[in-house]
Amino acid sequence: MTSSDDLQNTEIQEAEIIEPQSEQSSGGVEILLSLENMIKNHIVSLERLQEEIRKHREMVDSAFENSETFKTHNETAKEALKVKNTTKQEILKQPATMQLNMKLKSMQSEYKERMQELSDLLPEYQRLSGANIIQTDDGQEREIVTSAKLVKRSTGKKK
Repeated sequence: MTSSDDLQNTEIQEAEIIEPQSEQSSGGVEILLSLENMIKNHIVSLERLQEEIRKHREMVDSAFENSETFKTHNETAKEALKVKNTTKQEILKQPATMQLNMKLKSMQSEYKERMQELSDLLPEYQRLSGANIIQTDDGQEREIVTSAKLVKRSTGKKK
């Protein structure tokens, strides 16, 4: 049995998220333990899949490295990219283009800041209103979508 077969045979369970109660019953504890177990199973499955992806990426990369045609075309593309980048830098040195580029970067930065501010305001609106939908002044309804992800904790120790 290969590791790909292991991935296919990994059982994925579905569960319903239950609102927390002030006093957890034994059923609530079971649901929490089941949910925790499903999360741990998903983590293991994702780690196995990530390792398989790494191995397959290495095999594909190796196929490219062993192709003389690809190597030749890759070198030609690198040279063309150097010429393109040199030309781009020359154009960016022109005063009008330099000013436009600075304005563009400023606008992009402002957009990013405003998006972060909006992202900070939405959970508070959601908490206070109890609603997941907000209607804009032009009558368009927008849904508030939250996203969660799991990341490894750093231990704070550097090697």
